[in-house]
Amino acid sequence: MATLKCSYCGFGIHYHDEPDGTQYFLYSLEAWEDIRKNNIPIVCYDSADSGRMRYVWKCCNCGTLALFGKDDISVEKIFVPDTNIKDMNKTNAEYYIVFDDVYMEKIYDSNVTVSNLFTIFPQDCCKYCIITNKELFVFNNPNMKIPVKSYHVKPVNLSEEK
Repeated sequence: MATLKCSYCGFGIHYHDEPDGTQYFLYSLEAWEDIRKNNIPIVCYDSADSGRMRYVWKCCNCGTLALFGKDDISVEKIFVPDTNIKDMNKTNAEYYIVFDDVYMEKIYDSNVTVSNLFTIFPQDCCKYCIITNKELFVFNNPNMKIPVKSYHVKPVNLSEEK
């Protein structure tokens, strides 16, 4: 089991084999287009090695997010929930398609491709997010103008045991 101490509340974030909404899989739009265009089963693309797929762990106590670096080992940024963000500055923004570990487990089990993903799973099985230097925004669909969740960046200062 992998463990990470939340730098905001100190709670232990534990990831294990059973999906529980702790880990999120972020696919860059470039990666998602590659998966879609080449009809690659999503399970076959589960590799952060390419730098086009990232992991996020969520603290179940306070909701803080830990974004892992493109190396898949170190935490690059910590995002704290923030309902007061008024403006979305999309300068240097990265766009991602997001699945939680619960849906990803179901997707793995069915070996589904993007072309039939939404015939098997509901549209809300994935979310969309924008990550900037200072914020992270989550949307239910790519056409939304206002995010359903907003986070601001916090300096990384945490204990890791992976």
